Amino acid sequence: MTSMLNYNLVRSFLLLFVIVKVECLQLSDLFPHGIGTTDSTLGTSREDDNSIEVQLGVPFVFYQRQFDSLFINENGFVSFLTEVPIFYNVQMPMDYPMIAPFYTDVDTRGTGQVYYRVSKEKQDLDKANSFINPRFRSTSFSCSEVVVVTWSKVGAYNKNKDKVNTFQLVLASDGYHSFALFLYPKNGIQWIRGDGKDRNSPDARAQAGIMFLLDRARYHLLPFSGKDQIRNIDDFSNTDLAGLWIYKIGRIDTDESVVQPDEAFTEVERASQGCEQGRSLCHSEASCRATGNGGFCCACNRGWYGNGENCLENEMPQRVKGRMNGELNGVVIDQQDIHCYVVTNDGKTYTAVSSVNNKIGWSMQGLVPIGTAISWLFALPQGEGRNGFSLTGGEFNYTAVVHYPDTQEQVNINMVAKGVNVFDYMTADMKISGSVPVIPEKAKIKVESQTLHFIRTQPGYIRSRGQHSYLIEGQNKEVPFTVEQTISWTECSGSLDTISRTMKLVNDRNFIIYDEEEEIVRYAMRSTISDVEGTEDLCKMSPCGPHSICIPDTVSYSCECEEGFILEGANGCIDKNECMSEEWNKCGDNSVCINNQGSYSCECKDGFVGDGFECYEKRSCSELNCGQNSKCIINKFGQGECECVAGYEKVKDVCKFIPSKVSLRAFATPDSLTSSFKDLDVDIGPRIEHVYDVINHGPYDVGHLIVNFSWPLQDESGTWLLYLRETPYVQYASGEREKCDISPVLVNSLDLKLMRRKKRFADMKDYEMKLYGVLYEDPETYAVTEYDYSALTEQILSLSEYADAPDTDTQDSAVLHSDEAPEVNDGMSNSNDYLPMHDPENEIEDYELDLEDPQDLEYKLSEPSEPEAKQVLLEKIATKEVSAPSYEGLNVFGRVNFLCRLKLAVNERATVKIMSHVSSKQIRKSYESVSKLSFKSTGEILVDELIKTKNGARKFAKTTLSVLDPRYVQGPGAGVQCKDVLCHKYATCSIIFDKQTKALCQCPEGFQGDGVETCEPGEVLPPIMEKDCRTERICGENAECTYQAEAAMYKCVCKPGYFGNGVTCNSEAEGGETIPHECSTDSDCEPTKYCLNRGGDFARVCRCRPGFFTQGDSCIPNQQAGCDLLKNCAETADCVRNSVSGLHECRCSSGYQGNGTYCQREVVIGCNILENCGKFATCEFEIMSRGYRCMCDSARGFAGDGFTCKPAQHCRFNPAVCHPNADCLQIQGSDHGCRCKPQFKGDGLSCDPLPRFEGNFAIVAQGMALIKVPMSGRGSRPLNIQSNQLSAGVDFDCSSGMYYWTDTHNKVIRRAPLSGSSPVEDFFTEGLRFPEGLAVDWVSRNMYVTDPGKEAIEVISLDTRASLPLVIEGLHSPRGIAVHPVLGKLYWTDWDRYFPRIQMANMDGSDVQILVNNKIYEPNSIAVDYFNYEVCWTDAGDQSNNVRPRIDCIGANGSGRRTVVELSNGDYPYGIAITENSIIWTDWRRKSVQSVDKRTGSGLRSIPYMLSNTGRPYDLVNIPVECPNLSNSCQGQPCGLYGMCLPNGQSSHVCR
Repeated sequence: MTSMLNYNLVRSFLLLFVIVKVECLQLSDLFPHGIGTTDSTLGTSREDDNSIEVQLGVPFVFYQRQFDSLFINENGFVSFLTEVPIFYNVQMPMDYPMIAPFYTDVDTRGTGQVYYRVSKEKQDLDKANSFINPRFRSTSFSCSEVVVVTWSKVGAYNKNKDKVNTFQLVLASDGYHSFALFLYPKNGIQWIRGDGKDRNSPDARAQAGIMFLLDRARYHLLPFSGKDQIRNIDDFSNTDLAGLWIYKIGRIDTDESVVQPDEAFTEVERASQGCEQGRSLCHSEASCRATGNGGFCCACNRGWYGNGENCLENEMPQRVKGRMNGELNGVVIDQQDIHCYVVTNDGKTYTAVSSVNNKIGWSMQGLVPIGTAISWLFALPQGEGRNGFSLTGGEFNYTAVVHYPDTQEQVNINMVAKGVNVFDYMTADMKISGSVPVIPEKAKIKVESQTLHFIRTQPGYIRSRGQHSYLIEGQNKEVPFTVEQTISWTECSGSLDTISRTMKLVNDRNFIIYDEEEEIVRYAMRSTISDVEGTEDLCKMSPCGPHSICIPDTVSYSCECEEGFILEGANGCIDKNECMSEEWNKCGDNSVCINNQGSYSCECKDGFVGDGFECYEKRSCSELNCGQNSKCIINKFGQGECECVAGYEKVKDVCKFIPSKVSLRAFATPDSLTSSFKDLDVDIGPRIEHVYDVINHGPYDVGHLIVNFSWPLQDESGTWLLYLRETPYVQYASGEREKCDISPVLVNSLDLKLMRRKKRFADMKDYEMKLYGVLYEDPETYAVTEYDYSALTEQILSLSEYADAPDTDTQDSAVLHSDEAPEVNDGMSNSNDYLPMHDPENEIEDYELDLEDPQDLEYKLSEPSEPEAKQVLLEKIATKEVSAPSYEGLNVFGRVNFLCRLKLAVNERATVKIMSHVSSKQIRKSYESVSKLSFKSTGEILVDELIKTKNGARKFAKTTLSVLDPRYVQGPGAGVQCKDVLCHKYATCSIIFDKQTKALCQCPEGFQGDGVETCEPGEVLPPIMEKDCRTERICGENAECTYQAEAAMYKCVCKPGYFGNGVTCNSEAEGGETIPHECSTDSDCEPTKYCLNRGGDFARVCRCRPGFFTQGDSCIPNQQAGCDLLKNCAETADCVRNSVSGLHECRCSSGYQGNGTYCQREVVIGCNILENCGKFATCEFEIMSRGYRCMCDSARGFAGDGFTCKPAQHCRFNPAVCHPNADCLQIQGSDHGCRCKPQFKGDGLSCDPLPRFEGNFAIVAQGMALIKVPMSGRGSRPLNIQSNQLSAGVDFDCSSGMYYWTDTHNKVIRRAPLSGSSPVEDFFTEGLRFPEGLAVDWVSRNMYVTDPGKEAIEVISLDTRASLPLVIEGLHSPRGIAVHPVLGKLYWTDWDRYFPRIQMANMDGSDVQILVNNKIYEPNSIAVDYFNYEVCWTDAGDQSNNVRPRIDCIGANGSGRRTVVELSNGDYPYGIAITENSIIWTDWRRKSVQSVDKRTGSGLRSIPYMLSNTGRPYDLVNIPVECPNLSNSCQGQPCGLYGMCLPNGQSSHVCR
C-alpha cells in the first residue's frame, strides 16, 4: 500500500524522532534576550516591520552561498538578499532565501517585541557550542559568531493580545560551517494564524522551514509545518530535547536540503504509548483515546469529523482543488484543473474538470467514477456510516479500473489525496489513462442512482466492485461498465473493529454534462453512506471459506484469498509457500527463506548479519580489500562494506566511472529558401544559419566538451559555396559567447569590408568592463560576459564557493580558490555553482590527462576523499587534447572541419551558431543549370570516458536553395548535365553538398523514373482527394463540384458523358465505347436514391441511399434510415445530422430528454445550485417547469437561452442595453454600439471602473528580479525573484493591474498581479526564441513583443493569448518597443550594428517606416509620451567616435527631434519610461534609476533601490495612479470575444 505524501512527512519524522521527549526546552533555556542585552528591536508602531540590513562580522554560509548580511522580519523569519516587509499569505516554499522558525502574520502593535543581535560574546558562543557539538560530533565546529532573534510574547494580526507566542532563532557560524537552531520553549506557542487581512481568504496556518530556491531549489519544511499540530511544535524535536531543532545548513556538499544531527532517535512505538505522550499528534478539535493494545488513536470532537489528526467542522462547505494528467482516447491531458465544491450538510458534490477540449469532452462524461472518489470522501453519513474523510482525514490513494465490456475499452484512474492544505482546503491530483466509448457530439448521458459496497478487507484498505451503466440520451443506448475500486491509507491501529465492515455508498441525483463553450466536464451528485444491515450484507454470514475475503458486488459477491494464500481447487485457500519461488520472496543471496502461515521470513546465514533481506559478511574495514575507485564504510548493521567513491557506480562488483549524458540537436534557418539567378548576381546572397543545441543532462558538469563540425565551404574543385561572415561561436543561455576553434583563413574569405565597429569601452579604467554587454549582438562587439549568474555581486557574496576550503590539491589543481575568484559576477546561473563554467576572464587552466592511462585517470578521479572527490568530478574534467585542422596555404578546402569547446553545468544548454551566406556569383557560374542546391552540415560530439551521448553523437542540418530560373544549355532533346551525370530530358538537377557532393536527376511531378534513363508520365488517374471542392479548386475540366450524400461533403463529379474520379474525367471508356450514364447528379434520381459511379465502367447510376434497401426498382426504408427520410421525430425534438455516423437522428430539444421519437421534460439541477447562468442573466424560479432556470434580462433588452444573452436591438433603438457608464455610439463592427465612458473598462454592455493604484513608483527588470522602485528612493522591494530567469522587457496593463515581463533565458512571457494576490504565471511560451522588448496596449487588449531571435515583432491578445507575426520584414535586432493606442502607431528600436534605427508602423503591422536613421548609434529602449505625442529613446552613443550617450525624443510623426539630456562618457542607458513630469531610465553603469525633467532635461537625480548591484537593470515601466484617459476604435471588443482587434493608424481597426 502507498501512503500519502503529507502523512509520509509525519511518519518519516516519527521514525527518526521520539513523539514526546521526557525532557523539554524551558523559557530559561533560551539565549538571553531583551533588557540587559545588546539587542536591537523592531518597531511596534506599524504592522509588518523589518530591520535595516544587518551586517555580519563572520560570513554565514547558507548551503554553498556566503552572505555578509541579512534582514530580520517581524513575521517570524530572517531573509537574505532582501527584506520582505509584508506578509504573503501563501503556502511554502517561497522564492526568497529565508529561514523561518514560525512564519505567520505577527503583529506587535498590541503586544510583544522582536529582539535581535549579532554577537561574539563568549556566553553566546559557548551556549551555541553546547547545543551543537554533542549532536554533531562528526563536524569540527567552534562557533565564531551568532545571530540571535527572539520573538517574545508576540500577538497575531489584528492587534490580538489574548494569546501570545515566544520562540527563538539562532544562526551560528565559524565562517565555514553554519547551523540554524529553532527554539520553542514549553507552552511558547499559543496561536497559529491571524485574523487575516482578506476577509474572503483565511490566513494560512503557521509554517516553519528553511528555503533557498535560488540554490538548486532546495528547501526543508519542519514536520507539521502548515498543519494544525504546528501548535505543538514544542513537544517535538530532531534532538534529544523537545522544542530544540538543529540543522546544519552550510556547507552542504550533498544535494540534501539540511543535515540532521548525528543520532537518529528511535521512535517509541505508538502501540506502547498512551495519550499522555501521544496527544500532541491529535488535532486541536480532537481528543486522544486509548486503544486496547495500550496505544492511542485520535478522534474528532462532537461537531467535527475526520480521523482525529485532520478534523473539519460539521456542515461547513468544502473545496477540493487539484490537477489532472494522463491520456484519454489518445488525447494528452496536461495539468488540467480539478475544482470540487461540497455542500457537506446535504452530501452534494460538484466536481469540474476544466480545459477539456471537445475531442474528449463529450466522451469523458462516461467516466462516471471521476466523481465517485469525492462523493465517497464527503458522503452524508446515515446511522453508523462513516465517510471517507472520517476514515482517512483526506490523505489516501484511490484507484479505479473502469471496464466497458461492449467495446472492450478500459480506463485506469489514480487519485492521490494529499489532505488539507494550509488554508483548510483539500488538495488532490488525479491521473487517468486508457480509452472510453465515444459519446456523440452534443449528446448527454443519464446516470441512474448507483449503489456501491465498500468493504474494509484489512486496516487501511477498502475495496469495491460493481456493475453500472449510463444511457446516451437521444440514442436510447445503454452503455454498461464495471468498476473495481481500491482505497488505501495509513490507519491508526485499533481505530476500527478488526473484523471486516461493509459500507454502502448511494449516489443519486447524478448530473453529468460537458460544457463545450467553457470546456468543462461537470459531475454533480448527492451521496449518502451507511452501514450495510441484514440481508443486504451479502458477506455478513461469511460465505467464503477460511483465509479468504468476501468482496460484495452490486447484486452478488465473490471470494478472494487473503494475502499469503492461494486458491487450490476444492481445498479453498491454502498457504502460499513463498520460499518455493524467487519471484515470491525477497530474501537476499546470503539468507535463508522460512515459510510461515500466510507469510514468510528471511534469516541471514551463519557468518552473516543483517535483516534477512540484506545480509553482510561479518567483516570489518580492516579485513576488507576494497577494489579500485571504492572505499570502505560502516553500514547500518555495523559491518564493513565497500562503496564506490563519488562519481562511480557499481557494475558487476566493479566501480565504473559515471559519464555525463550529452545530447545534440540540429536546426537549419531557413531549412528551405527560393531565389532566382538574377538575384544571385552579387558576391554574397541569402543568409544560411545552422544552429546546434548541446545539452548536458548530467549527472555532472562537463568542463571540456568538444563538438566537431563539418561545413560545405567549397566543392571538390574549390568553387566557393558558402561564405562564413564571422567565426562560428557558442552562445550560452546566460547570453555569453565563445568563439569556436576554426582556421582563420576560412572566415571572411572574400575579404569584404563589413564596416565593423570598434570594440566599445576599450579605454575605460574607472569601472569593471564586465558590467557591460548586450542582450543580442555579434560576439565581437564586446569582449565581456553577460548574464553569468554563477555568483552574486560583492555586496552579497564576496567569496567563491570554495574560498575557505582546505587547500588539499596539487599545484596543478583546477579548484577555484579565493584569490582566483572573480571580483564581480552578475547574478546567478542555472548551474548554481560558484565555478564560472564559461567566463573568459576567469578561465581556469585545463589539466591535461591521458585518458588511456588508467593510473592517470585513477589518480585524478578516485584519489581525493569526500568532499574533494566531487570537486574533482565537477572541475577537473580530463580530456585528450584535440586541435582544429589548419587550412593555411591551401587554395582548395572542400568541406572543412572546425571544433567548438563547451563547458556545461548539469541541465545547462548552449547553442552553436554557424552564420553564413550563399556565395552567389561562384555558384551561379558553376551550377547555372541546377534547380536545387542543398547545403548539409554535420555536428559530432567527441565522446570519451567522461561523456556519453543521449540520442546519438552525430546530427546534421540541411538548407535547400531552390532556383526559379536555372539556365538550360543542353541541345535539342538533350537533358541537363548534372555534375558527371546527364539527366533525362524531362528531369532537373539537384546537388547535395555533403561529405561527398551528390548529384541527383529528378523527374518532374506527374512523371516516374530514375531521372537518367526514364521519366515517363505516371498514373493517369490520381487517387481521389478527400477534400472539399468548394474550398480547393481540384475538379477537372469536365467535372462539377456537387454535394454527395454518401460522403456528406462536396466532391468533384464528372459531367454526363465523362468518366473518372472528378479530378480527371475522360469522354470514352478504355475500349473506345461511349459510356451510358443514368444520372449526373443526385437531383436526377428519386428522393430515396443518389447518383454514384458504378464500378468497372464508371457509369453514373442511381442507387438507394443509406438506410434503404432495394425491393425491385424501389427503395424501402429500413431501421437504419434517418429521420430526414422517416420524419419520425417527436414534437419536442429536432432532426439533426450525427457528425460521427453521418445519419440524421432525432434529438430532444433543450429541456427535454428521451430517444428523440419520445421526449419528456427533463429533470435538471437548477441554476440556484449550479450557479451557471450567463452574463446578463439571472436565476429565477419558473412555474411551468417547477424549477430554477436562467433568464436573460429582458428588461434591459437581452435575449437568449439564459447561458448566452445578447442585445435584441442596437442601442440606437434601445439605449437600455448599454451600461449606465457607457455611451451609445456608431462603432465599426459592433452589433450593439455601446462603449464604456473614460476611466471605465468593458464591452459597453457592462462597464467596470478602471482600477487605481498607489502610483509614483516604477518596476525595474533587474535580471533575476522584478523590483518596485518608489520615486522617493525609499522603500524599494522585490516583487518577484527567480534565480533562473532573465527579465528584460517589462510593461503594465493598467486596466487589469497585471504587469508583464519577458524572460529571455527561459523563452517565456510572464505576468503577475501588482497586488500580489496570485502567483506568477507563464503567460505565453509558444514559439519564442529570444523575447526582449514588450509593450501593452491596454485599450485594444493586445501586447507587442520584439524577438530578435526570430527577427520579428509579434502581437499577442491579452485576453485569449492568440498570437500572430506582425512585422517580419526589414528587421535585424529589434529591441525596445512602445505603442500609442490613440494614434494606432507602433514604435521600436533596431540595434542593428551596421544600420541602427528607430522604426514605426501601424499597430496592425501595415505601413512600416523608418522614423530615425541618422545620428543614432546604440538605441536600446523606447517610450511614448501619450499626451505630448513624443517618442523618446535611450542611446548608448559611440565612445570610439566621441559620441556621448544621450536621451533623445522626436515627434510621433517624425518631426521636432531634440536631445533631452547628454550623459557622461561610459554611461550606458538602457530602459526608459515617461512620467507626468519626468523621463526616467536605467543605466548599466550607475546602479540606480536616473531621472530628469522631460521638458528641459534639467534636475538630473539618481533614485537608489535594493539589489541594484545584482546583475544589470534592463527595462522599466512607470506605474500610474490610474490609466491614462485614452481610447480608440478597438475599445468595447468590436471584434468579439475571440477576435483580435488591431488599430490601423487611420482611426479605425482590423479584426484578426
